[in-house]
Amino acid sequence: MRRSRTTNETDLENLLYCRFTERYHEFCDDIEISYPSKFADVIRKWDVTEIIRSGRFTPHELYTDEEIIKKLTGISEGENPYLYFALVNPKYESKWQEGIEKAKYVLQFNQLWTLGYDWFLNKIKQEMPSADVSICIYDLGFILMSLYHCISQQSLDFLPRLEIIAQDKEKTLILTGQLSWDGTTFPKTVRNTLPKPLKDDNIFIYIMSGQIKQYNTQILAKYGLHHSLVETEMLGEKFMSRNLDVIDNKIQYAESLEVSKQPIEDFFASNLDYLNDITNFFGFIIQIPAD
Repeated sequence: MRRSRTTNETDLENLLYCRFTERYHEFCDDIEISYPSKFADVIRKWDVTEIIRSGRFTPHELYTDEEIIKKLTGISEGENPYLYFALVNPKYESKWQEGIEKAKYVLQFNQLWTLGYDWFLNKIKQEMPSADVSICIYDLGFILMSLYHCISQQSLDFLPRLEIIAQDKEKTLILTGQLSWDGTTFPKTVRNTLPKPLKDDNIFIYIMSGQIKQYNTQILAKYGLHHSLVETEMLGEKFMSRNLDVIDNKIQYAESLEVSKQPIEDFFASNLDYLNDITNFFGFIIQIPAD
C-alpha cells in the first residue's frame, strides 16, 4: 500500500515517506508504515542474505548491514533514539541499572542532561532508596527538526524535554529539563547556522542516519538556545527549586547562571522570519535528487 502525497500534507515524516516510496518501490512487492518492534518480530523468521542500498546510502562506510538491521529493529544501544520512558525503583538493582544505561542513547551528545541524569539518579538512590521513579526523556536530536514540527503542528510538544519524578512517603524530587533562549541571538538564515559538514547535500544523510545529533549542540548555540535543568524538592506543602549547571565537568547547583535564560516562547515570537526559512529549508532538502 502506497501513500499518495496531498497538497495539504506538511508533516515531514509523510513527505519523506512519499519521497522514498516514489523512488524505491521497484525494489519491493509491498510497502506499509510500520515500527521497529513490528519489524523485529517479522525479521526473526527471515534469513537476511542481502541489503540493497541506493542513492547516497550506497557506501558501506556509513553503516554495516548488521548496524542497519539493529537500527531498523530498534535494538541498537537503546530502545529508541528519540524517546525514553521507564518506571524504576532503586530497590530492584537490575532494572535500575538497565534504566540508567538505556536512557543514554537518547541523551547522546547532551552533556548537561547526561551528567544531570546520572547525578539525579545517584541522589535518589542515596536519599530515597524505596522511591518509585518515573523517567521521560524526549529529544529528536536535531533542533531544526524540532522547530519544523512545532511550526507545522502549531505545538511546542516537539521540543526536547526531560522529566524525572521520584516519590516516597516523605518527599518528592523532580528534575525537569527544557530549552531556554538567551534573548539576544537572532538567526538570519538556516544555512548560516549549519556547521560546515552540513552545508551541502550531505545533510540528508546525517538526518536519516541519526549522525546529525553530534552537531546539535553547535547549532543550538548559534540560535542562543541552551538546555537547562531545574531540580524541585517538595516536602509537604513546601517546595524549593534550584537551577543546575555543569561546573568543572560536574553537576552543581548554580546560584547565578552565566547565560540569561528566557522562555522558549520568546524565541518563536522574536524570530518569525527565521521560522519561515526553516519551513522552506526542509522543503528544499526533501527535493534533493538522488545520485
